Amino acid sequence: MHQTSRRFRSNIVESRFTPIIFSLIAITMRLGLFLSVGVKQHDYQTSFLWKAISPLFSNDWVSLVASTLSIFVIAFVFSDLNTRFSLTRFRTSLPFALVLFLLSVHPLFLRMSPNYLSTIFILFAFSPLIESYQHHAPRNYAFRIGVLIAIAATFQVFALAFLPLWWYGETSMHGFRVRSFIALLLGVLLVLWNVAGFYFLFDNLESFIEPFLQFGKLNLIPPHYTIIQWSGVALLSLLTIVLIVLDIQVFRRERVITQKTLSFIILNAIVSIVLHYFYWQQTYFFIYQIIIMLSFIVAHYFSHVNKKGGVYLFAFVFISLIMFYVNYLIGNPLEFL
Repeated sequence: MHQTSRRFRSNIVESRFTPIIFSLIAITMRLGLFLSVGVKQHDYQTSFLWKAISPLFSNDWVSLVASTLSIFVIAFVFSDLNTRFSLTRFRTSLPFALVLFLLSVHPLFLRMSPNYLSTIFILFAFSPLIESYQHHAPRNYAFRIGVLIAIAATFQVFALAFLPLWWYGETSMHGFRVRSFIALLLGVLLVLWNVAGFYFLFDNLESFIEPFLQFGKLNLIPPHYTIIQWSGVALLSLLTIVLIVLDIQVFRRERVITQKTLSFIILNAIVSIVLHYFYWQQTYFFIYQIIIMLSFIVAHYFSHVNKKGGVYLFAFVFISLIMFYVNYLIGNPLEFL
């Protein structure tokens, strides 16, 4: 192992101070963006519960604090999954640190939104998915996944778009089981049936149906970006592809359960990219999924870096994201995304 990569591993990847340092960096970055550009409010038409709880976050400071707590919960869940299931062979703080950092670069992530709450429940569903690996009776895990995805959908109805993907993930873990498929659907229907019953009691079924109508509002017209914006998209896309390919080369030598889990995370990110293209005018929900899923892939790759080229790539990615952040901090003069 090169001396540069050895220092990188000891001072960043395995250091117990890395989570603390990145926590302070994330809080500072978010506070800087908040004081510079503020929190932009948004009306969400794709949530069953958000209208009832959104007044709690009407104050900008409360919204900032709640969103900041949410990214810490997301970072903790991913870090816990990595530790419990040993998805990374080495001790690493990067899954926790990089999620915090990436969700602090753009002003979009400052406001509290149903996207955060929905994402947290989607991440909770990873635990029963991984636990179901080669289990002889996986239907209980499938039911739990269905319940968690449905709860996520009560905050952001587009979470239901992931159901076929999660069923594929279930099948990849233990093969096709009819009872598991039925259990997954029952878990979803149990939650949605109770939500529908609540709306029925108040004679307001139209409000229950309204979020589902958003699925029909596909928009295949590409966004009208400037040359600079398209250049930024191209750069981010290139970095994403390179890092995914590099991580595939790493985890294909791992245990089968690790290969299946990381492959599912990559597939989740790819599906989110496709769905974002279909619904980019309706919701930013899929942006959250893309960034969070890719952050784990990036963290997994850099946790296994043993050559100085990988360290330089980490520095390049980190500096590029800091430049994006500074652009937003000074008012987005480049008119980037």
